[in-house]
Amino acid sequence: MRKLAWGLVIAALAMVFALQNADPVPVHFFFWKIESARLALVLLVTFISGVVTGLMFLAPRLIKKSNQDKMNSNPETKRQPNQNSL
Repeated sequence: MRKLAWGLVIAALAMVFALQNADPVPVHFFFWKIESARLALVLLVTFISGVVTGLMFLAPRLIKKSNQDKMNSNPETKRQPNQNSL
């Protein structure tokens, strides 16, 4: 129930943000030129591209850590002490 409430609050804030930032702005990116894009849409696309870029740099570390955790929790993969080294 709490997650639903927080989701509704965030959705309401996002709606207010989008309505207040509906002004058209020109966008120039390398060879692309858009004469009138809504500011809220430009900010949303910028935010999402930043999140995706961050996740791309973070993913290898998370995968490596997950694999290490799996190996440490599996009793078959743990190193057994060498009995012949006495």
